[in-house]
Amino acid sequence: MDALFREAFDPGVSREACDECLFEEHYRHHLTLFPEGQFVAVDSTRHQVIGLCNALRTTYDAAHPHLEPWWQSIGQGWLTTHQPDGDWLYAVESIVQAGYQGRGIGRRLMNARWDLVRRLNLRGILAGSLPMDYGAVADQMSIEAYVEAVVRGELFDTNLSKQLRMGFRPVQIIPNYVLDTSSRRYGVLILSENPDYRGA
Repeated sequence: MDALFREAFDPGVSREACDECLFEEHYRHHLTLFPEGQFVAVDSTRHQVIGLCNALRTTYDAAHPHLEPWWQSIGQGWLTTHQPDGDWLYAVESIVQAGYQGRGIGRRLMNARWDLVRRLNLRGILAGSLPMDYGAVADQMSIEAYVEAVVRGELFDTNLSKQLRMGFRPVQIIPNYVLDTSSRRYGVLILSENPDYRGA
């Protein structure tokens, strides 16, 4: 799974040079903290993991939104920020191997998350979206204007547009969210509420 993560985010980077990468030891630790929130997609003919997504539980206050960098949000990869009684699911990451993209695997992984949200009666899903194509136009427009244009459908973003189509809405811009420069290091806090949530 180490290779799957690096393929998705920076295929040429070595393990030693990857400052914000998840490795096998991280994934094993996730299973000890919150096994229900960790999912994999497997090609059964090749006995190979071709996709994965993981998550933790957290709390969310709309008046004080979650604005931490991704690596800090996930406890430097160890998910030690997981709150067992948290009423929101925080989507850590979702990856599908390049050769399997476009086959609905990402959607099925997201559906598995939603099944978990309903089963645990959580308020919904939070995530930090990487506006991957912002760097190409960053000299012409602010990140706020870019996100607004993507929301209106005037611009297409390889990552954010897909998540908006899944029912997420942007809540807040997060500066210095990741080291990745394609987004000029910005993230966008997005959320989608659980319509079946039953309050206490």
